[in-house]
Amino acid sequence: MMNTNATTPKTEKFKTTNEVSISTKNIVLEGVKTLRAEKITTTFKVVRELHPKTNQPFKVVSKEQVDEKVEPLNFPLTEVTPEKLANYRKKGVSSFVLKVDGKLYYTAIPDDISFFSSNILGAHQCAVASHECHRLSAASDEEGGCEKVRNFSNNIERYPWITEGYETFNTKHDSFVVVNCLHYEKCPPRKTRTTAEINKAKLSLAQFVWDDVETLAKVRAKKEKNKSNIGKGDYW
Repeated sequence: MMNTNATTPKTEKFKTTNEVSISTKNIVLEGVKTLRAEKITTTFKVVRELHPKTNQPFKVVSKEQVDEKVEPLNFPLTEVTPEKLANYRKKGVSSFVLKVDGKLYYTAIPDDISFFSSNILGAHQCAVASHECHRLSAASDEEGGCEKVRNFSNNIERYPWITEGYETFNTKHDSFVVVNCLHYEKCPPRKTRTTAEINKAKLSLAQFVWDDVETLAKVRAKKEKNKSNIGKGDYW
């Protein structure tokens, strides 16, 4: 006889876990003596919906911060020779090197620090918006290029014309920032085009495809016709 009072095991629809995120922020350079930063460990309570067939978590329902710990990081800088830098590179040591007035200052750093959003020394002179360097290419020096670019932005100690900047190497987020370069040449202002010039260029480009169009209106009509034909299975 079936027991009608038996209860069916309750199926869980959600799973809650604690997840930890670690990041390094607030990077500050104090002259040529110390590099400082903060290691931020954040704990979140994450609720995920369970898949009805597999019973595995598959969709985040909510995410709430429950804890945050801030640990100060201090990295003393010491003056270093190019030969010692070469040794650190060869050994795979995660490193930061500062160049000021031609001198090099070094410290080992954790390999997960990213400097991409920091501005510890100043703007990157090579690629500042509207002030890009005219020599920012892999062409030869005689053709107006840059050796740093040809070397994939490595080895800041090799370029005496870069008098101020920094590099990180053997990290997960290597960076190379040039603050002052004796070879810097500002790009000439970019030419602005009128609406008529832009439309003329569009028409010229379209005429490479359709030699029977004489106006942009005819180009648009041609495009619409082709879209309609493709929808019907006519692939002209």
